[in-house]
Amino acid sequence: MVSLFLDVYSPGNETGLAIAILYAGKGNSLSTLELVLGQECGTCTESLCEAMAHTSSLEIYQKLYAHAKARIQGSPDINYLDLLAEHMVQMARRGAVPILEYVMRLEIPGPTYWVKSPCDNRPSLHLEAARAGQLETVDWLLKRRHAERFVLAGAVRGGNPAVVQLLLREDAFADEGFLTPLKEAVQREHEEMVRILLVEGHCSLELERQRGDAMREAKRLGLESMVELLRECGAVSTSSTS
Repeated sequence: MVSLFLDVYSPGNETGLAIAILYAGKGNSLSTLELVLGQECGTCTESLCEAMAHTSSLEIYQKLYAHAKARIQGSPDINYLDLLAEHMVQMARRGAVPILEYVMRLEIPGPTYWVKSPCDNRPSLHLEAARAGQLETVDWLLKRRHAERFVLAGAVRGGNPAVVQLLLREDAFADEGFLTPLKEAVQREHEEMVRILLVEGHCSLELERQRGDAMREAKRLGLESMVELLRECGAVSTSSTS
């Protein structure tokens, strides 16, 4: 990484400097970053922000934040809180809990409020983490706020059974019910997920038939393995599915 920087950088070469900053952040290379930040990078604010969004290293994020903070806050083209909010989405997907914690400790009302209360105009951190199968991150977020709607379906989509089990244990699906998650599991032919939802989640197949019928979905898609599994778990076809 250091040799890459030396190859692309020469005094006044802002493009090379911006490339080096971005690669240092994405590559989690602290030595390269320290070398880069020792140069004059007056027009590299966008690269600093992008590197912050892509690093998984708390130490690198802290250094980038310290270097970029004044530039970001003084820029008419960058909304400071929206930028940090987008970084939190990236960290939720990546499972970078230490960086999420760090942003929360910055004592900035926006990100703190966002985690603790719903914001309709921003992605759900719970959902992003669940879709990515990030168990530790979902657990960390649940300790701060109840999950929003459709997080359980997102967890099924993410394919990590441990995340689904955590949400069921924490009763973090109360506003969602089982219709979407069970259909997701059936559509994806994910046998373990179907069993978890039906057994550990105590999903009522009678209620499910009234709301959509998982058996009908399995038959519609020609998923014989799912049909057999649902029968094994007690599902009985309604007159509309026979």
